[in-house]
Amino acid sequence: MVTLQNRALRVDLVPALGGRIVRILPTGKERNLLTDAGSTPEAPADGGYEEYALREYRGLGWREAFTVRAASSTQVLLELQLPNGLEVLRTVSLLGDSAQVVVETAYRNRGEAPLSVSPRSHPEFAYGEGARYQWRSLSGARSEQAVLDFGYLELAGENLPDGEITLQERGMPTLRLRFPKEAVEQVYLNWYAPARRANIELFLPEKELKPGETVTLRWEIVMQ
Repeated sequence: MVTLQNRALRVDLVPALGGRIVRILPTGKERNLLTDAGSTPEAPADGGYEEYALREYRGLGWREAFTVRAASSTQVLLELQLPNGLEVLRTVSLLGDSAQVVVETAYRNRGEAPLSVSPRSHPEFAYGEGARYQWRSLSGARSEQAVLDFGYLELAGENLPDGEITLQERGMPTLRLRFPKEAVEQVYLNWYAPARRANIELFLPEKELKPGETVTLRWEIVMQ
């Protein structure tokens, strides 16, 4: 377990479980903003934040053991070397004493042959019935979606959010997830209200990495 902490937040990661972020706890609060693994068949490699090198659900990298390359009280650098020559470097940071977490993962081809990657983020936020997603699309339209029962939305093209999605629920911090819109091909909203789960997933386009090339998946979340 690696713990990052400032005056606003505590973030717990488990490098051995795919570099998984298992807890985001606002200071003075006991409620985890991420889902817990619970008793699912995949536990403890379930819940929280995981990430994949390929678009498929739980694709390459989701539960492989990362090593800690460097760490401080507010930042950790995790490393994974895959047998196919793909190097994964993930940095998780707290910005100063603010309630802001930044996750940046660099996928680099260290092999001698081209490799195809299509990185995907997979955060499960512990928000349920009555929560709402809100965003403005690239077309300028403003939209919102209630978290009710089970459902999903695939947002791409002119419907892609304009770099930010807000998730709100009464009695919970407001989450603002931000990302570089020019790098993201699709945003996937997926929720299951009875289990208090609301995802905001980012899909990067598929890219063939030549030897030495890198592609980066970056997002940040601000809690208010």
